[in-house]
Amino acid sequence: MRKSALLAFAIALAFNSAIAQQAQLSGRVSDTSDKRNLHLASVSLLRKADTSLVSYTRTNAEGKFMLPKTDTGKYLILVTYPRFADYLENVDLTGELSLGDIYMTMKTKLLDEVVIKTAAAIRMKGDTTEFLA
Repeated sequence: MRKSALLAFAIALAFNSAIAQQAQLSGRVSDTSDKRNLHLASVSLLRKADTSLVSYTRTNAEGKFMLPKTDTGKYLILVTYPRFADYLENVDLTGELSLGDIYMTMKTKLLDEVVIKTAAAIRMKGDTTEFLA
């Protein structure tokens, strides 16, 4: 009788500690330029060791998301939305974690302009002509 009570206590303790080691992640996704909320943005939680998908959700009409309870540990959060650059951040889940506002940058804003400066395309060195491709 004593062994079965001890076994039941050990199982209850193990179940309780398994529940206690889960964390929840939330936040809001917005546009940097217009400050508008991005509806239906894709939010993925990836395991940091091998980038395998752990959890996935989409943002609601207010741009908010909440990932279901996940085991604690080190993860990557990946937020994607059409015409916006992907957002990737390291996350260490230890409990309830709110990322606050995540601002997405449009792909067109990442590279505004490129200036290429070169020397002359053809140079003469004595009796040698050099062409720069």
